[in-house]
Amino acid sequence: MQDAERRVAEGVTAYDAGDYETAKAILLPLAETGHPKAMNMVGLMYSKGNGYPTNRTMACDWYERSAEAGYVSGQANFATCLYWGDGRPKDVGRSIHWDTKAAEQGYKLSQADLAGYFVDRDRKQYLYWAQKAAANGSVRAKALMWLNGDRDLVSDLPWTDIVCVMVMIGLLNESGDYCD
Repeated sequence: MQDAERRVAEGVTAYDAGDYETAKAILLPLAETGHPKAMNMVGLMYSKGNGYPTNRTMACDWYERSAEAGYVSGQANFATCLYWGDGRPKDVGRSIHWDTKAAEQGYKLSQADLAGYFVDRDRKQYLYWAQKAAANGSVRAKALMWLNGDRDLVSDLPWTDIVCVMVMIGLLNESGDYCD
C-alpha cells in the first residue's frame, strides 16, 4: 500500500473511532495535496461538524474537488450538494451529471438517486437505474420499484425492507440510504 493510501486509511480509522483531531491532522494535508478520498473525508468532516465547525459550503468545496478528481463518493456527495442547494446554489442538471458519473461506476446510492429522480419523469431511465441499483443490493431502489407497481421485478423484497424505507422517507424525511 502506498504511503498516502496508508495515511488515508489511518485517518479514516481515526475518524471512525471518533478521534476527529487525529483524523483532521492526517487527512487535511493529504486533501490539500489532492488525494481524492482525503478530500471527500474532509468534506464529510465539515458536513457533519466532526473536527471542524459545520460548514456546508466548505463541505461542498471539498466534495467538488474530490468529484473532479474522479472519486466516486465525492461525485455522489457533490451531486447531493447541488440537488438540494445546500452549500451550493441548487442546480439539478449538474447534480444529475455528477450522480450519473458515480452511478456509471457502479455506486448504488447514486443509481438509486437517479431512479428516484426519473421515477415520474422518464420511465425508461427510472427502470434502468432502479434495476442497476437493485442488482447492486440497494434496498431503497427495490422498495421504490415495489412502491411504484413494479413488484414483479422485486419479488425477493422482504417486508422489513419496505417498512425501513417507508419509515426513513415518510417519518424521518431521510433518503432511505440507511436501509441499504
